[in-house]
Amino acid sequence: MPSQTNQLQVLDDPFATYEGRRESAKTLLGFSAIYLTGYLTDPPAIFHPELIHALESDDLKRLLIIGFRGSGKSTFGSLALPLWAALEHPEKYPFIILIADSSR
Repeated sequence: MPSQTNQLQVLDDPFATYEGRRESAKTLLGFSAIYLTGYLTDPPAIFHPELIHALESDDLKRLLIIGFRGSGKSTFGSLALPLWAALEHPEKYPFIILIADSSR
């Protein structure tokens, strides 16, 4: 049975069936919860739904994300998003160039 977490639907056991995994992977959070469990060791923070919604948005051309160290900015923006876009939406994103500066 799906449970409600911060207004995003997450399956209790997304690995239970192939159909459940495919349905969950349609969203960035679902994809991350299934395939990036080693990176997402803590429960979602209260701002993660807003962050994920902004990252999934086709309307935004540029996005500035400011958050505290360890809040998941790079995990979602530089790891999960490019993987999700390439694997779940290859027709929409035929190639992806990731440019980041995460130096101190």
